[in-house]
Order: sequence, then C-alpha cells, then structure tokens
Amino acid sequence: RGLVGSEMCIRDRFERAVRTLGINIGPAKGDMVLTEEGAKVIEIAARLSGGNFCDVKVPLSTGIDIVDVVIDISTGKVPDLSKLTPVRNVGVAERFFFPPPGKIRKIKGLKYLENIDWVKKLTLYYTEGDILPSLTSHTARAGSVVTVGKNAKQAIERAEEVVNEIVKFEMQNPE
Repeated sequence: RGLVGSEMCIRDRFERAVRTLGINIGPAKGDMVLTEEGAKVIEIAARLSGGNFCDVKVPLSTGIDIVDVVIDISTGKVPDLSKLTPVRNVGVAERFFFPPPGKIRKIKGLKYLENIDWVKKLTLYYTEGDILPSLTSHTARAGSVVTVGKNAKQAIERAEEVVNEIVKFEMQNPE
C-alpha cells in the first residue's frame, strides 16, 4: 500500500488507541511502527513529546508553539487554533555526543559555537573534570546539539559537523 494509505492506517490506529485510553482532551503522543500487518502501537501517553521535540524542534522548524496551545487547553481556555498553522519550513536536526568513558580533561570548540547562528541549542550533561561512565543507555550521553538549515539535509550535516568536528572531548582514562 502507498504512503497515503500507511499514514491513514497509522492515524486511525493512533486515534483508536488514544480514545480507548480515555484521552479525549489535551495532548497525546505515541510511538508506533508500521509492519506488514499494519500499524502497531508501542506506547501512547497523555503528554507532549519530550526530548526537545515539541518545545525546541517543532517551533524552530515550523514556528508552531504547541506548548502554548496545550497550556490554553489545559487551563480551560479556548485555544487559538491559528497558532497551529506553520509560518516557516526549515530543517532541524539533533545529534548527540558520545565520547569514550573516562575523565573529561577538556572540552574544545564551545567558544567557537557561540558565533554560529545555526546552532540553536547545545546541552552538555558533563563538564571538565567529570567522570563519563561507559555508555549503557541514552542517559549516559554527554549531551546534544540542535541545528537548523534550509532543509533537513543541511541541518543534519551541520549537527554532525558539530559533534564530529567542532566539539572535541579530551579524555583521560580512569586509573
């Protein structure tokens, strides 16, 4: 089946799962996969997506402030649905830092990033002198960067440039 049919299948399955859970007003987010047997639900939750999605990436990409609209709904105000109309269409990408485990001696390139207007958010969970554990889950990542570009390809290239070439973690292996 074509993409349109797949999208409809996913939307229908998501909608039915949300209603089954009794979510009739407010946000709902879902993780889904499309299989040979159709759309499958992994998770449905009565909340906005995290991980910089609804509060950083969507506003940067489209100009839509989902959080503002959801706050109106949650506080009983009639939402201004025109706020859900995109006012721009730019690429946004997020990439993560995965330095090897050990003591962080120095983090290079941060000052350089201050002058790059396409770097929209830089988050570091560790600083110089901290011990970075072995990566066993996403919570052990060293941080992330969010970039914009004229399209997704350019935004991805820029984010990968930051994590692979600009920001460098100098590590000292633990004794």
